[in-house]
Amino acid sequence: MAESLKKNGNCVANCSISQATVIYNYTVGSGDMYYEEVAERNVFIRGDEESGFHIWAECVAGGKATAVDLDEILLEGALASEVRGRALETERLADNFAERLGQSVARHVSLSLSGKSNIHRATLTLECILGSMHIPFTPEQIDDEINYVFDQCPLCNAAERSGIRTEVELAHHELGTLISSAIGFIDPEFRVRFPSDRYAEHVFAIIKKACP
Repeated sequence: MAESLKKNGNCVANCSISQATVIYNYTVGSGDMYYEEVAERNVFIRGDEESGFHIWAECVAGGKATAVDLDEILLEGALASEVRGRALETERLADNFAERLGQSVARHVSLSLSGKSNIHRATLTLECILGSMHIPFTPEQIDDEINYVFDQCPLCNAAERSGIRTEVELAHHELGTLISSAIGFIDPEFRVRFPSDRYAEHVFAIIKKACP
């Protein structure tokens, strides 16, 4: 079994021991029908192999008082990608946002785990993503497949908390792109299976080698 698997899925404990690194930057919109840019956020990551890694964002020059977790980052990214009446363009922008963020996360984790196996890097990366949304999960390894089982929608609570309720579907799409791009960056032969029903069966799986 991969060394990184944790029974409680908490990859954020004690992560303050490592210096935070800016890995991404994005614009926050107003969230109303007259969308306008109102702020800019830096996305940070910190942690190490022992404590796990954690992702969050803060407004530039805003400090900890403006901090949001990864679930709200995805909702804000979805809002910023929205092009009214142009669904394909909206999805393309959301994919670009999530893909670049996922690759940035994977790059940082990979560099921090120099000399470790790709599956170890991949499991820690997925645990970082889930843990940064405060999702309790249980890892289960079956042959060449590692399942991450959780019992709640990863974005619904953040949507209620932030008021960005209209972007949940697009943010779910971003989450899939984020995870796929991160795992693919680590090893293109790995693939990820996503929940068949995002509101019922909550299981992500890393499959070590892609099926032909």
